[in-house]
Amino acid sequence: MIRMAALSDAQRFAEIYNPYIETTMVTFEEEPLSREQFEKRMEGIMEQYPWIVYEEEGRVLGYAYLSAFNPRSAYDWTADLAIYVDMQEKGKGIGSKLMRTIIDLAKKDGYLRLVSIVTQGNENSDAIHEKFGFEKKATFEDFGYKMGKWTGVDYYVKKLGTLPENPERPGNLSL
Repeated sequence: MIRMAALSDAQRFAEIYNPYIETTMVTFEEEPLSREQFEKRMEGIMEQYPWIVYEEEGRVLGYAYLSAFNPRSAYDWTADLAIYVDMQEKGKGIGSKLMRTIIDLAKKDGYLRLVSIVTQGNENSDAIHEKFGFEKKATFEDFGYKMGKWTGVDYYVKKLGTLPENPERPGNLSL
């Protein structure tokens, strides 16, 4: 089941996300987040953007959210996308279900472009973005230093619609 996130999910989200921080290059964050830190992050994002949860039998197995690509107002029609699935649950289609739903919510809310920043070498993330029609638009070599090595990032972009002459600002209509 997919539902909207609640602040009460913060502890479980930290449990899913922190192993990515501690053991992978998937995220360039280096310090694990507490429940309180995750709640604060969620509060700021959920004011304007959708945050969803994939849950089976009452257990949260993954989440996805949109956030600001850039705080300048000219970028308001572009959102940054993030998806994280419990490492023990990868390969079961959870990421695809979250991706499909968050794309639908982005369209409903009026976003016209999605951007996803993917660490080079993250083949699973590359594959899901390509599966859902994202195009690799930029590569930045050796952009982050973590775990004793330099790693680059790729920017994936998905066009959600045509560009109107006088667009209405997107809003958090999905909540």
